[in-house]
Amino acid sequence: MIPKNLIRLLVAGGVLLLLVFAKPFVIVRAGMVGVVYSFGSIVGQVDEGFHLIWPWWFVTHTDIKVQRAVLDKLPSFSAETQGLFVRASLNYQVSPKAVQTLFRTVGPDYFHVLIEPRVAQNFKDETVKYKSVDIAPNREKIRQAVRQRLEAELSPYSIHIIDLLLDNVDFSPAFKQSIENKQIATQKSLEQEQLVSAAKFAAQQRVETEK
Repeated sequence: MIPKNLIRLLVAGGVLLLLVFAKPFVIVRAGMVGVVYSFGSIVGQVDEGFHLIWPWWFVTHTDIKVQRAVLDKLPSFSAETQGLFVRASLNYQVSPKAVQTLFRTVGPDYFHVLIEPRVAQNFKDETVKYKSVDIAPNREKIRQAVRQRLEAELSPYSIHIIDLLLDNVDFSPAFKQSIENKQIATQKSLEQEQLVSAAKFAAQQRVETEK
């Protein structure tokens, strides 16, 4: 006959092994949301804290804090179809209550699917309204227009635009060289005009002196 103490020990060991391998709980850290999967399908989500779950559930953790993304060298164009590159910084946040819906409709890679292409396209749509020389003076208008469009396009997915910064607008090396050459030519032209004016003034002075 098996001793009762041994039976209790075996039962306790079995329960402990079940807890270790089945892991019927999950801990969601602050600023995160747990998306619950059951046999590959999303069945809900859990907020931060300790939660008991069924052994056949699988939970992925998703950050719901404000996220920052830097999008560098976004290709765009001016009104003269002159190529340029935009560097922008985006702060965004997903509504905590809408994470599972976003995952169902778009997937966990929603940034590259939804946000990144819209930022690039909206900058193209805005910079093409201005000539190359007018883009820098109108950076704030371009930034505001792109931000408003992003808010309107992403709000149905419960993605909120906290801020959008236009860090830099850069042109191709060939275009910048042509601008520099033009400035040099203009400066030389001004210098020549000044030399001609000085020569004319000197000639007039000589005429007055001779008189």
